[in-house]
Amino acid sequence: MKGSRVIIMTASFGNGHQSVSHTLKHALKDHYQVDIIDILDLLMPPLKGPIVKGYSLLTKDFKGVYNWFYHYKKEAPNNHLDGMMYRLFRMKFREKMRQLAPDFIISTFPMTSAFVSQYKAETHLELPLITVLTDVVDSWEWLHEGTNRYFVPTHQVKLKLVDKGVNPDIIRVTGVPVEAPFKARTQYAMKAVDDVRSFEVLIMASALSCTPIDDVVLEAFSKMEDVKFTIVTGRDQHLYDCIQQQVETKSVDNVCVLPYVNKMANLMGKMDLICTKPGGVTLFEVIHMNVPMLVQDTHFGQEEANIHFVEENRIGQIVRNSDEMLTGISRLLYEDKQRSEMVQHMELLVKDMETDYVEALQ
Repeated sequence: MKGSRVIIMTASFGNGHQSVSHTLKHALKDHYQVDIIDILDLLMPPLKGPIVKGYSLLTKDFKGVYNWFYHYKKEAPNNHLDGMMYRLFRMKFREKMRQLAPDFIISTFPMTSAFVSQYKAETHLELPLITVLTDVVDSWEWLHEGTNRYFVPTHQVKLKLVDKGVNPDIIRVTGVPVEAPFKARTQYAMKAVDDVRSFEVLIMASALSCTPIDDVVLEAFSKMEDVKFTIVTGRDQHLYDCIQQQVETKSVDNVCVLPYVNKMANLMGKMDLICTKPGGVTLFEVIHMNVPMLVQDTHFGQEEANIHFVEENRIGQIVRNSDEMLTGISRLLYEDKQRSEMVQHMELLVKDMETDYVEALQ
């Protein structure tokens, strides 16, 4: 097995696909020879930068356009967009596949699954294809002939794929794969309101476009004397500078601002509540950590399905603006029953997952 070559194919559109790819590489590296290939690097390296920038612009400033394309691909079996892209790069893709000569392929991006499916159909190769869904979706864009295994986030998604004709025997419920440190926490230490009240809240500020951390929010934070807030701004240096300046100017003693955090699992493990956006990877990191959460309603593509998943499974509260975030923080920290129920529902979800990704491949 160690000699088998595994290619994990992905794309640099958002962080989730890349994150899942690296998680799987770490999980498989002791069993296989594993390489991660970005399809943009493979087929059009000179255009990668402009394409990624264009995608970021589309998702930030033209959400309506992005949502139209997303819903088209979600509802259309064998959508014409992926087919057109494959025909455009068909000969180059086939040549690259011959050069790479993988023993099997793991795909963490819908278009790469489509490309490998088309390649297998044309060449009649018995090349195993494993597709890993990175959001809680049952979109047609992920489903392609010749797929030998699907890793899906939940049993609900598995049932929906079966309804669409996928053989249930090739579906594994793995959750969205997350790194091992996020799976190390076994129990959430619930604080009761009759204990000495000292809570910690994590705010993923770089992800909260609809709930900005402004003067009003920071003033509200400063009045919660029994709560410590950690605000993470990620790689957005401008956001870090702005929030840090506001914190210093207003002398908000219970707020700590951090830039990009390498060991996020360690930080999450200290928290009583996490406020974030509904990205697939982040949601499942929080689920494995068993921490109650507030989730921003983004009205954005695949995140709409993730929000529905949070609501349906009662593992978090949805907020649409800063006022609702502040209200949610106050309510959840001091209502033991609701927080306890969220944690219990998360634990049930985790129990249903196959989190040994090597075994799930078998």
